[in-house]
Amino acid sequence: MKFEFRTRRSFETESDYDEVFVSIERIRSRCRTYQIRENFDRHPAKAFEFMSLPESEGERYLSDDYLLFSDAADNLLRLNETISGKYRWDEIADIVNTRIGVGVNDWHWELHTYVLKPEYAQILIDNLDMLEKEIRDNYETFLLEEKREEDKRNAIRKSIVSISTSERTIFDEGGRTKEYTHTITFHDGQNLTFIERSVFDFGIVINPAYSVADGVEPGGICINQDGIRQWHNFVKDKGWVLVRPLTENEMTAIDYLRTFGKFSGSGVRM
Repeated sequence: MKFEFRTRRSFETESDYDEVFVSIERIRSRCRTYQIRENFDRHPAKAFEFMSLPESEGERYLSDDYLLFSDAADNLLRLNETISGKYRWDEIADIVNTRIGVGVNDWHWELHTYVLKPEYAQILIDNLDMLEKEIRDNYETFLLEEKREEDKRNAIRKSIVSISTSERTIFDEGGRTKEYTHTITFHDGQNLTFIERSVFDFGIVINPAYSVADGVEPGGICINQDGIRQWHNFVKDKGWVLVRPLTENEMTAIDYLRTFGKFSGSGVRM
C-alpha cells in the first residue's frame, strides 16, 4: 500500500530539509516501539501526534512535524480500515496495556495502548523511505543550485579590488532612510563612486556620483534595453534620455552593488 503524505517535497533552506529528514528518521527508527494511546472518545485519527516512547527513555511526546506524524497515523488507520472495516488500530497493532475506570454518571471507560505489529511497522518504514528519497532528490538539486549561486557570488565578489562605503541619513516621502556612497576600485586601477538609495514606493536605485558624459550633470539611471545596459539622464520636458552604454567597470559595479550593496535583498519600500 502506498501512503499519501502532505509533507512538502522541496524547501527553500538547508535547515528546512534537515528538519524534515530528522522527523522522518524519528518515526522510522522508533515506530516498532511507539506506544499508541487511545483518546477517551476512542477516536484514534491523530494518535501519532501522541505516540510516546516507553517512559524509561524519558520522552513523552514526539511532535517535530505535526503534519508528517498525523499523516503517518492516518495512512496506517486507513490500512486497518481496509483490513477490518474499522478506523482503529485493532488489526495492525497489538494491545500492550489496558486501563479501565468509571467516570461521571457511572460511565465505564476502557482505554487501550497499542504497539504496531512488525509487518505494519515495516510498511510504514518502506513508505517513509520512498518519501525521503523523493525529498533527497530535490535536496540534491537544491544543493547544486546553491553551489552555482555561491560560485556566481564569489565571482562577483572577486570582480573588484576593494570598496569604501560611507552613509548618511536622508528623508523622503517614506520618512527617514539611509543613503550610501560607495567608491569602488577595479582591477585596472580605476575608481568610480556610486550612490545607493531605497526610493519610497519604487525600490533600490544605484546612481553614478559622477557625470557619465560631457555636459551632463552627475547622476543618471541604468536601463536595460534589448539586453544592453545604458545610462539615461533626466531632461526636463523630455524625461529619461539615453546618454551612452555602460563600460565594463560600470556593469561590474552595478552587479556588485545589486548583490552585496546595503539594500541588496530589499524590495520596494512602502
